[in-house]
Amino acid sequence: MDPPAGTQRSDRARFDPTDLLLGADEKWLYVALSNADAVAVVDTASGQVIHLSSTNLPGQQHAGTYPSALAQSPDGMRLFVADASLNAVAMFDTAELVKPGIAFPLPQEALGFIPADWYPSALAVHGDDLLIATAKGESSGPDSGISQLKSERRHREHPYIATLMYGSLSRLNFRNAEKHLPN
Repeated sequence: MDPPAGTQRSDRARFDPTDLLLGADEKWLYVALSNADAVAVVDTASGQVIHLSSTNLPGQQHAGTYPSALAQSPDGMRLFVADASLNAVAMFDTAELVKPGIAFPLPQEALGFIPADWYPSALAVHGDDLLIATAKGESSGPDSGISQLKSERRHREHPYIATLMYGSLSRLNFRNAEKHLPN
């Protein structure tokens, strides 16, 4: 994905999409940009990026939120962005995201951040419930003891760390969560 026209040379790093979500009305394509810590909004009629917004926490100085997944509320009013490296899901008001305008540094427009387990990597919405799948779950746990995996040819004295990680799936009512987001 090419950067929006008119961006400064220093801001024209290539944007690589991690996830795409077509809005219910098909007017807007939401794009998670992991290497830019941003979400982009593309006008599907023109194919142009009309808006960019930061997925960083307020006051965050360094890059690294890694937005990796998107979901939208059934009424189209909220966009959810899984920030894998923050272990959180950013919540956006789509009415703000579809307003044309691109500014650098990127605006901090998230309504708030919902805590998640380790490395949220997939999102879905069912009614008022937000489902958050994480790649690494709560933790890997201690690597003490002999590996018990049957698929291993050689049982190691200390198990391979990847065999100790389990993902998780969380379900929460996002409308209730929104009421508790800090202002």
